[in-house]
Amino acid sequence: MLEVRNVSKAFAAEGTVTQALHRINLAVAGGDFVSVAGPSGSGKSTLLGVMSTLVAPDEGAVLYNGENVAAMGERGVDRLRRRDFGVVFQFHHLMPTMTALENVLLPFLHRLRPVGASLADRARECLERVGLAHKADCLPAHLSGGEQQRVAIARALVKRSRILFADEPTGSLDSATGDRIMELLCGLNAEGLAVVMVTHNEEYAALARTRLTMRDGMLADAGGTCCAACPA
Repeated sequence: MLEVRNVSKAFAAEGTVTQALHRINLAVAGGDFVSVAGPSGSGKSTLLGVMSTLVAPDEGAVLYNGENVAAMGERGVDRLRRRDFGVVFQFHHLMPTMTALENVLLPFLHRLRPVGASLADRARECLERVGLAHKADCLPAHLSGGEQQRVAIARALVKRSRILFADEPTGSLDSATGDRIMELLCGLNAEGLAVVMVTHNEEYAALARTRLTMRDGMLADAGGTCCAACPA
């Protein structure tokens, strides 16, 4: 479904060039669960940014269903993000003046027409899937950190995404809350959602079907086992 071919990416700052990615090759099949672990500065988040089309590679190509993303044009890439890709970050990026339900509906609020009842119902269903139907009318300030992260996951799901990209989704949470988020991600993956997750947590990384490690901008296969919630 998603393929990265010979991708490289460098960043220049204050006269110094840092090679974040060096000729990365990676394929993600439909329904896969891929974890990418490694130390800070190893290129994990940059790789996730490239795969989710939020960062353009310097070299190489990203293909989705066999089509080069770079050839889609700006509108095509934007449509791809809206239709098939969901992204969850370490910090949830919820709008503080919007309710949980309104935050889930954010992907549709850029449209010129109002959000219809069917989309609102879909957003409520997504909140129910993450266990927060009863918090639909709450502002983020009235939600715990774990609840805010679950709202962010519901926001990614409301588009009926085919791939969920998660960048350190448990990094700012306590271990118990982090465990619940991982149970949720494994459950969604068991339902067929492909997940690509960046994490510092080796225990969580080991839950993925495909486990990779990054170091100095390069990937290494780390083996891996599947969590109980994932299909064999």
